[in-house]
Amino acid sequence: MKIVIAGSGCAKCKATEETFRRVCAAANFIADIEHLYDMREIAKLGVMLTPAVLIDGKLVMSGKVPADQDVKKLLGIS
Repeated sequence: MKIVIAGSGCAKCKATEETFRRVCAAANFIADIEHLYDMREIAKLGVMLTPAVLIDGKLVMSGKVPADQDVKKLLGIS
């Protein structure tokens, strides 16, 4: 599974990445997590609000920092 955190590197974007990494690590969930900082590339993906999260190329969340439960739900972790 590929997870892309799209955002400029602001505090909310960093918090979103940290939340995904923490939840994945705690659940031993293997995912390729990367942070996309280039605003031109982010715009090409159709992202209007950051932080945004794309899972396997699909935009699943934008404009907020997810709670741990939100991340678990998105990843199908119980």
